[in-house]
Amino acid sequence: MSREALQSKLKELEEEKAREKSLIKTNKKPTNTGKYREVKKVIARIKTMLKVSKKNSVVQPVANAVQESKPAVKPKAKAPAKPRQQKTK
Repeated sequence: MSREALQSKLKELEEEKAREKSLIKTNKKPTNTGKYREVKKVIARIKTMLKVSKKNSVVQPVANAVQESKPAVKPKAKAPAKPRQQKTK
């Protein structure tokens, strides 16, 4: 997608987000309860793509853009198990 297309899609999604939030704030039941969260995620992906494309002047696929924005996190190593002591009576 071109940069202009991404910006127009971003504007549409932000309007959709505002509509969904107003439904939530007025205690009306939205038709799709997870839509607000999904719209927020898509907005974040598009903003990431725009930021990456600004740096590289190339728009990359969503998966690559999201992966590059997240730092690699190594899982913590578990401490070795301590031997159990037997209880004496």
